[in-house]
Amino acid sequence: MNQGFFEFELRTGDRTFMATVELLPPGLEASEAKAKVAEVWELYFAAPEVIAPKSTTCVDSRPIQTKPDDARKVPKGIAPVLIWKSEEK
Repeated sequence: MNQGFFEFELRTGDRTFMATVELLPPGLEASEAKAKVAEVWELYFAAPEVIAPKSTTCVDSRPIQTKPDDARKVPKGIAPVLIWKSEEK
């Protein structure tokens, strides 16, 4: 996947979340990006008592032009994956 903004659909158990993600250079292979986004999302957004560790999978992703207006002012994450927004679907 190239660098830029993406919307990732993440699933854990019977719950689905949408995350707005920025991939920084040099980018990642698609399968590596999906795994890394799920890992970083669990680290910063999943409450341990609600989401079992390593139970989150990425089921879909699509590029978007820019982060949404209601995104965080400062992203959470570790380069090359920064998460600007997460919400349950």
